[in-house]
Amino acid sequence: MNNFITAICIILILGLAPRSSAGDAKNQAVLVTSYSVDIQLDFKSKFIRGLEIISILKDDAEEAELKFPSGNLEIDSIEVDGLKGQYQKTSNVLTIRLPATKERRVEVTITYHGQDVGGLVWGNEYVYTDFDSCAWMFCETHPSPKVPFEMTVTLPKDYSVVASGLEIEKINLPKGLVSHKWKESRPYSSYLFGFAAGKFTEAHQNFRGLELSYFGVTDDASSLQKKFKDTELMIDFLEEKSGVELPHGKYVQVLVPDDEAQEKSSFSIIGKSFLDPILIDPQEDWVIVHELAHQWWGNLLTCKDWSHFWLNEGITVFMVAAYKEKRWGRAAYDQEISVIKKRYQYAIDEKFDVALTYSGPYPSLKMKRAISYSKGALFMDALRTFMGEKAFWAGLKKYTQKNIGKSVTSQEFQIVMEKSARKGLRKIFNKWVY
Repeated sequence: MNNFITAICIILILGLAPRSSAGDAKNQAVLVTSYSVDIQLDFKSKFIRGLEIISILKDDAEEAELKFPSGNLEIDSIEVDGLKGQYQKTSNVLTIRLPATKERRVEVTITYHGQDVGGLVWGNEYVYTDFDSCAWMFCETHPSPKVPFEMTVTLPKDYSVVASGLEIEKINLPKGLVSHKWKESRPYSSYLFGFAAGKFTEAHQNFRGLELSYFGVTDDASSLQKKFKDTELMIDFLEEKSGVELPHGKYVQVLVPDDEAQEKSSFSIIGKSFLDPILIDPQEDWVIVHELAHQWWGNLLTCKDWSHFWLNEGITVFMVAAYKEKRWGRAAYDQEISVIKKRYQYAIDEKFDVALTYSGPYPSLKMKRAISYSKGALFMDALRTFMGEKAFWAGLKKYTQKNIGKSVTSQEFQIVMEKSARKGLRKIFNKWVY
């Protein structure tokens, strides 16, 4: 991972970007209703060429501005409803002028290119998106807006592609190229848009009508199936606790040589360094559970802004421990909680034990994780003990079912859990969350 990608990852995960930054839907008089991206990739030069169509709904028919982070993508042209568009690009922001129109609906078309841009991790005959979607396409960085997404990736015919949603079409082109068209009909936050492409080994299986696929860069099909063999048990557990079926009817896990653990809509990217210990100790299954759990908490239910990020990560880290209890026994749960406590202790030792909804800057990624991930998980453990088993799990299920496809806040989580507990939880929430 190069320094630029590392910086982007830290900005996104830590939530350090100003709330008034480009792409913040709360500061625009326009509403993005869908994204469609058509990209071509050159593995030798790490080059990307894109054509993006953004559908917009303005507050009114008056003139407006649309702003996105610009990264180091180079603009070739911009059109607004088929006419040459006026825009300004700085090192950080792309500003597009939307002229006054009779209709409130506007379509913006951007053609662009870039070499070795952020948000993409290139390897030997593979590439995947990592964290920042708005580094390789133009999109809103705020987690709250959820919109449909389409993507077409054009590659040589011996390459495979997995992307957000479902593959709806393959088109054979001259010179041995194939265009893979994917469509995510369910609205998701832009940071969950992504793809992985490469000369993958593939393994597939059917589980209760679900299509489970495993893609690997260096592993053969047998190795992939061995490492991911408990995925079925994990799905059963997470569907039971959430009360919601796994979205899409399919799930793909892409195993790459890098240090990686990243969820996207309908698939996850997992690094061998995190997963391969499972061959020695079957209980080293955390990375599979964690990224799979995000298909519910984080993807279907997304924090309304980054100050509620613990709802994505704290709940997911807790669900890893809860699964381990189901699969391996109470001792495995206690051991996981013990590890989480040690990670949280770092924040205490550094005198940075802030509330889970703290919205200020963090001194490091390690510190942010100590709070949002570890303290968030410990709060869930404390809440479970305080509420009791029946009320706690019923509340989590109700919270999940009620908020499918929505952006959520800590207050909304509290309200649902209080109804399940049939008593106020203000004291425990004030201690941990606010």
